[in-house]
Amino acid sequence: MATHSLPQMRICECCGKEGAGKRCSRCMESFYCSIACQRQHWKAGHRAKCVKADQPTKAARAAAAPAPAAVTAQGGGGASAVAGGEEECAICLDALQQPQTLPCGHRFCRGCVAGMREHGVGATQVCPLCRGPMPDAKRMYVEAMRILVQHMRWKEQHGGNFIQLEGQRKESRPGLAPMPPWVRELPMRAAGLLRELLAIDPEFEHHASVHGDLGYALANAGDNDGALSAFRAAIAADPQLASAHFSMGTALLQCGDLAGAENAFRTAIAMDPQDVKAHCNLGATLEARGDMAGAEAVFRTAIAADPQYAEAHHGLGIMLAARGDLVGAETAYCAAIAVNPQYASAHNNLGSVRKERGDMAGAETAFRTAAALDPQDVNVHMNLGIMFLNRGDQADAAASFTKVVQIDPSISDAHHYLGNALENSGDLAGAEAAYRAAIAAAPQRATAHLKLGTILNARGDMPGAEAAFRATIAADPQCSMAHFNLGAVLQQRGDLAGAGAAWRVAIATDPQNAKAHFNLGVAYRSHGDHAGAAASFAKVVQLDTHTLSMLNAKKFLAEELEAVRQSRSTLARPSHTSLSDDEVQ
Repeated sequence: MATHSLPQMRICECCGKEGAGKRCSRCMESFYCSIACQRQHWKAGHRAKCVKADQPTKAARAAAAPAPAAVTAQGGGGASAVAGGEEECAICLDALQQPQTLPCGHRFCRGCVAGMREHGVGATQVCPLCRGPMPDAKRMYVEAMRILVQHMRWKEQHGGNFIQLEGQRKESRPGLAPMPPWVRELPMRAAGLLRELLAIDPEFEHHASVHGDLGYALANAGDNDGALSAFRAAIAADPQLASAHFSMGTALLQCGDLAGAENAFRTAIAMDPQDVKAHCNLGATLEARGDMAGAEAVFRTAIAADPQYAEAHHGLGIMLAARGDLVGAETAYCAAIAVNPQYASAHNNLGSVRKERGDMAGAETAFRTAAALDPQDVNVHMNLGIMFLNRGDQADAAASFTKVVQIDPSISDAHHYLGNALENSGDLAGAEAAYRAAIAAAPQRATAHLKLGTILNARGDMPGAEAAFRATIAADPQCSMAHFNLGAVLQQRGDLAGAGAAWRVAIATDPQNAKAHFNLGVAYRSHGDHAGAAASFAKVVQLDTHTLSMLNAKKFLAEELEAVRQSRSTLARPSHTSLSDDEVQ
């Protein structure tokens, strides 16, 4: 039967009272009944006798010394063996209770470690044996939470969102202000603290939440795999932790596992039916899976659970707009704005719905409000620019698209539309630069190459125009206009055969291209191919009944038909005359 050593009777070194519960953390040999006695004894001379911090203490030497033959050690450093083979805590000199291993490897009772931390300063103490760091798990957790809150507040102030959704739902836009390096480092700092906490104290009282918070930190640091592992650990520690299931669903949604995300969100909702965020994320997941009816139902449930949650109204508006219920969508967006007048995305989507309904004045008001609320939202400026461009307001359109490319130069559409506005206003140099920027952002953008070729052709750069049109064809071989324009450039450069070949391809890709038929007819006409010219002009007359080309085509058609008739008559006569001459001869 195992025997246990009896607790030693400790005498205060200062006043002589029994039951001294405090000990000098330097020499580990002097005991006191209070802090006041310890301070008095220190000043009275213990300072000179106490072992210096950089020297091994007697307790450390005793712990490191070989155990007597009758006693065997079973634990790690810092815990010696007592009778019966049980480990002894070097702080209380009793059997280890709830052992806790410090980073240095020494083990002590959890209560003893907590007691030492109560009287320390700062987030770390030192091991009483080796002077190694002894982090305070609770203080580390508080510090990690402070860092994560700081990161979250920065994101909220600068328009960030936790989930990036498709279509109109995108909140994490390329136009957001760039995140400073110090903000990007915050999640990893928090994750480091939480990982260290779990390493030194796996049984931390809030360990399930710690795993969940670690997952959140890793997700914001871009480590989605690590975040998923942390969320799984949180669920394993506490299967009823709804927030862990919610966070798991968010991470799965972001990495494209829609089925897993749906299951996680449904589990979170089952545990907390009033969690509107879980309902809204489930709606976003169903939307991504193509289940629009299911998503709409979920958003309506979220609104019923909390009518003051703007995102639920916004999500419902997106669903209604997707199925063509523009009136219902407008009502939903207005409800979201009524709850949160600062909801820029709701204003933007309201503008889109009003535009589709033909309410251009209302659309412009909504877009301008959204732009004022979130000046860095490229989607709003794009919507405004396109509306201005469609109504012929080239200056305002150019200003809107310029704002977009200033925010995010990688948006090819913005450069392209800017080129359109500048070209329409007569600024060909600016338009050329804009089209080149659109191509730089998207080298396979056929329409930008086509527009660039048109600009270069207009200012007489035939080689440049030819190269641009050939690049258009390389990006889109079915672009009839590119083949047509290439033919026109080759004709101007004297390559009539190449021009004719280009126009034939233009007609093959678009048989309704009247201009290509007309130009091909002119080419046939110049080569004396009256039959080919007549066929081409006849096709122009058939396709085009309003333009000057049609009038010319009618005139040329008549001339070519007459030339064909005369040619046939002429071909018949020489044959007969030749025979007569031969006969005469």
